[in-house]
Amino acid sequence: MSDLPLSGVRVIDLTRAVAGPYCTMLLGDFGAEVIKLETPFGGDIMRNWPPTFGGESASFISVNRNKKSVTANIKNPKGLQILKELIALADILILNFTPKTIKKIGLSYSEVAEINPRIIYCLISGYGESGPNENRPAYDYMIQGESGLMHMTGEPDRPPVRCGIGIADISAGLYSTIAILTALRLRDKEGKGLKIGISLLDSTIAIQSYLAQKTLFTGESPARTGLAHPNGGSLYTAYYTKDDKLLIIYAYEDEYWKSLCNVLSLGTLVDDPRFSTYKKRRSKESERDLSALLEINFKKWTCDELLENLIKAGIPCGPVRPLDQTLADPQVIANNMVVTMEHPSLGKIRVLNNPIK
Repeated sequence: MSDLPLSGVRVIDLTRAVAGPYCTMLLGDFGAEVIKLETPFGGDIMRNWPPTFGGESASFISVNRNKKSVTANIKNPKGLQILKELIALADILILNFTPKTIKKIGLSYSEVAEINPRIIYCLISGYGESGPNENRPAYDYMIQGESGLMHMTGEPDRPPVRCGIGIADISAGLYSTIAILTALRLRDKEGKGLKIGISLLDSTIAIQSYLAQKTLFTGESPARTGLAHPNGGSLYTAYYTKDDKLLIIYAYEDEYWKSLCNVLSLGTLVDDPRFSTYKKRRSKESERDLSALLEINFKKWTCDELLENLIKAGIPCGPVRPLDQTLADPQVIANNMVVTMEHPSLGKIRVLNNPIK
């Protein structure tokens, strides 16, 4: 569509796996022409990630829509020349090699800017372009561990666990997209390109936000709290219902706490000295007693019954459900988050939509 905001912008995508391709996919969604350049020796590693359907990887499809595909061995002089010819005609170049590899190939920012001074050059790396780890290869899993994110995730008495999705990759892809859009705006004003550096490590630290700020203030790392939110304890957590489903509630504020007591027919707890204020409800002893009471009373309801009553009472709540149920949910359908696209070899397939409306 010619009326999309990035129509006329050409992107050369030299990335693979998740972070870079996620970024370039979003740019393609916004109307950019994305030319994905892959090695002729098997292409992007994501092409082989299971499961596959008709020879196509679901993982690869998830981050590579709206792109054109070219193969070239850029370690070969002829292949590198093809890339340089593309760079001369491009607005944006995105890479996710280590700084050492960039120098070896001859694709540093200064070398690329000689070919095209207006190019916006975005390098996505694991650890950044300086420091002791600059040339270490990195993947999402290890960054989750090294960033501090994994240490705070899981049950208090169990080992740390990884986030279910590649959160380090996705966050780096999002930050890269934001940076590139900002750089395009700057180029419009000043007429020249610039270099952007994004690392998986920095991006994953950044999204820890208020928990990281607490650590900077106190010097203490966040503890694993399992289902409970670190700020809400027993009243911002999930409990099992009669049908063994988990239901999340947010009820630690006075208004929601009183409403929850009414829904559960526990009105006497409102004036109970142990629970009469937020501060008292968050004490260690009260947390233990309140958690036990709520566990018992949630078990008296099915998930759907209790969910309906909590929603009527205006209490923030929601079920813990598997992804297949989420993708079929009426709200998700109303938000048009699953769309049908034409794939060159698979025909019509369903994919996730861009969440930006």
